[in-house]
Amino acid sequence: MNLFRAIFALVPALLIVLAAGCGNGGERRVAVSGKVIFKGQELNEGSIRFVPADQGGKSMGGASISSGAFAISADLGLLPGKYRVEISAAGSGAKVDEFPGGGKVYPELIPKKYNANSVLIADVTADGPNVFEFKLD
Repeated sequence: MNLFRAIFALVPALLIVLAAGCGNGGERRVAVSGKVIFKGQELNEGSIRFVPADQGGKSMGGASISSGAFAISADLGLLPGKYRVEISAAGSGAKVDEFPGGGKVYPELIPKKYNANSVLIADVTADGPNVFEFKLD
């Protein structure tokens, strides 16, 4: 596994750890799962991040995407509310940069309107089922 893939795999785990430390005012976290379809096919691998849309004390969360699927268990899940969804995946084309020791950084595969400037919204509810499918063009 190259350095980029290792860093890419650790980002969702770090988000989950950070989210677990945030207070929730007594609200119960819920499991979130789903699929990511990119250009008509399941996204092979990437990451998904849920950022509170209202910044009303909700915590963020994230997960890795593998074969189009992602899942966040209830114990590390999201608090009910609206979230902006950011999806990211590394392209396999020409490298953008190279780290000492051979690690490479590849260009972002997913358009900015689905990650840095995401227009995707998920409404996470206390009653669930909180299964989402994101179709990206």
